[in-house]
Amino acid sequence: DQLQISKAGGGCAVVRRVPLGADGAPVGSAGRTLVGAAYAAKDTALGRLVATLSRAEDLSHVLLWSAEGARGESSLSVERVELPRLRLAFEARRWRDGKTRLTSVEHPGLALGMPSCERLNGLLRGMPHALVLFSEDGDTFLLLSALAKPCRLHDPAEALNTQLLVARSAPGWEEAMTGVRHYLYPVHPSRTYMTPPSLSAAIALLVLRWLARDYASAFALCAACATDTPPTPEEAQLWALLSDFEDDYEPGSHAVRLKLWLATRNGAELHCPWEVREQLPLYLAKLAYIAADCQLSAAEEMLILRAVGDESMPGAANRLAFLETALRAESADNASADAANPFGGRVSEGGGATLQCRYPKPPKPMVSESDNFDTRLEHTHLLEGIIDKITDKIRGNAWQTRMGSLTYTRPEPEKDKNTGNTHDPSGLAAMGLLTQWMQQGVKLDSDHKGFWLLYELFTGSLNVRILMDDSSHNFGAILLRVAGKSGADELLPLMRLLELDPQFAQEFPKYKHVKKGGFSVFKGKAGKGMPEEVGVFLRERLQFFRQGMVFNPPSLYRPPIEVRMLPMRELRHLHRTWLTPHLLDRDRPTWSVPANFRDTIAPSGDHAGKAIVLSPIGPLNYIARGANSQLGECPTLALGRHPAANAVVARKMLSRLAEDAAWLRDQAASEARAPHLAGFDGAAPSQASFAQQESVLNRLVGALDKLHADDLAAFEAELPQVLQLASQGPPNAPESERRGGGGPRAGGG
Repeated sequence: DQLQISKAGGGCAVVRRVPLGADGAPVGSAGRTLVGAAYAAKDTALGRLVATLSRAEDLSHVLLWSAEGARGESSLSVERVELPRLRLAFEARRWRDGKTRLTSVEHPGLALGMPSCERLNGLLRGMPHALVLFSEDGDTFLLLSALAKPCRLHDPAEALNTQLLVARSAPGWEEAMTGVRHYLYPVHPSRTYMTPPSLSAAIALLVLRWLARDYASAFALCAACATDTPPTPEEAQLWALLSDFEDDYEPGSHAVRLKLWLATRNGAELHCPWEVREQLPLYLAKLAYIAADCQLSAAEEMLILRAVGDESMPGAANRLAFLETALRAESADNASADAANPFGGRVSEGGGATLQCRYPKPPKPMVSESDNFDTRLEHTHLLEGIIDKITDKIRGNAWQTRMGSLTYTRPEPEKDKNTGNTHDPSGLAAMGLLTQWMQQGVKLDSDHKGFWLLYELFTGSLNVRILMDDSSHNFGAILLRVAGKSGADELLPLMRLLELDPQFAQEFPKYKHVKKGGFSVFKGKAGKGMPEEVGVFLRERLQFFRQGMVFNPPSLYRPPIEVRMLPMRELRHLHRTWLTPHLLDRDRPTWSVPANFRDTIAPSGDHAGKAIVLSPIGPLNYIARGANSQLGECPTLALGRHPAANAVVARKMLSRLAEDAAWLRDQAASEARAPHLAGFDGAAPSQASFAQQESVLNRLVGALDKLHADDLAAFEAELPQVLQLASQGPPNAPESERRGGGGPRAGGG
């Protein structure tokens, strides 16, 4: 081609590309004009094309060629698109449906398009630089630039940011791309996943999924990243990007790291930039928060535990014992089932499996026995008063005096937006309040977060709860354990008494709230304030209380040493977050069909009760069989009159030859009756036979295309219902499990 540049008005230029003829002269009528992509209006077809191409490449590296003589965007027709850096070109070509599309030159039969469904939009999430290509048969492909270096935007204000930045001109990045400058990923017809065509494409897609925090998709790609050959410079620089994710401590990230280590452990070509001994404890600690489709299998987990786990790793020994015991229980269960089956070939080994539990040694107390919070508590001094040296009368005791000196500011109640009524904090408000108390600290002598706050929580007059069945007494017990005791030591026995017996604590006098700003609430005559009321209550109740005047601390929980283990399949059924979908076994020769579908897909006659592949199009209508072969009698060998035919060896040989001849005749008859495509019976070709064959093929192709379209339509219509049923669990599942079943799916399970 010849490039012609001519000046135009307004400081512009016209660039034309003219092909050369056989004689070397330019053919002006076939020339094309370069279109200025940067100035295309957004609401035009050209503007939409430019917006699509700008996803994959900078407009300075995009060339748009229009037909010769076109003027204005309304009549502008782009005949060729070139992306030189990506080594891609698209030309306008007419398809079978009569529409003209920009079709790839490097990948024939694929044209530029737009996402056609929500699931395809889901695949594009985290890939803002992807192009969508379609084939005439409805197949979908995603094209990614290999020159774009992906990186995540670091925003200190958003710890879990997923915004992707694409550096299309990163220094040194393009130099490593010695081969293909783009990756083409075939998309499954379900539009739920795509297949990387090479190792570099797999690593690039893994990096993008990880950057988007789509750990389930990244986990599924780990197996495709294994290699036993030295990586190319392109693969090496993509793999080096994984070291940029060191600050990612999401639960799913630990699963991806361990899965990648498993995939690459047998080869030293791709070294994982993290320590497995550091990732395994983090994985075990966060296992309950990892989606089901992002968890290691039992065999994979056991392999890692045996390779790097030891006694110094928290929980490793018990986790390994748990998995081994669960698998032994499943083996024993299978053996019992086989023993009960009269046609089984194995004998039950008997029994199930028992898990031997090992626990870490309890920490030694850092305080003396006298200072230990959980020692025996004697309450006699709660009833002993203090003798006034002036009047020589009993005027109360130390804890009452300290109680009367404390002030209290009660937490503000929560107002119902619908009714306007007020109530104690609950839900998110209670969670925020408890978090504030834990962060700022609780001290017994504080007016905001001190003795009277704990007293209200223990006695139930302040009913703070996050969930409906929460107990304010439990929250008070937790806060008492972390509270500062100095400044109000006299009140500690009373606090311990309230903590030790929740039922007894509910009988205590309730705090009487009189709000006058920050005030000393318990001043007045004896018997009218809270200290006096509590003292009277204790004198009336403690003398009749069980165990006399001594309260023993609650006994420490002793976990079981042996636990009867259920089979692994039963554990996965009970804990649905462990469930992962299994791949279909495509090697099976037959599949069972539900009874309500058998009548619709199983033909009658010789094939009754059996489902035939492609039964909706009636495949038997396109099949024919040959007539019975007229081969006559078996050929005979006239060797019986030979003098040597009477020998024993000769007679056996003649008998075997006769059997072989009969077998050949039957085989020929069977082949003549073998099914074949109607019209393709091997007869001599003729014009009539060609017309018949063309008709059969057209009908068959049309039926297959319609079946393919119907399958896709049925899939689109039924997939939401399948996902809903999968998240709800079995029909007999309780309502709580049905409501909670959507959690694993919403989290990626």
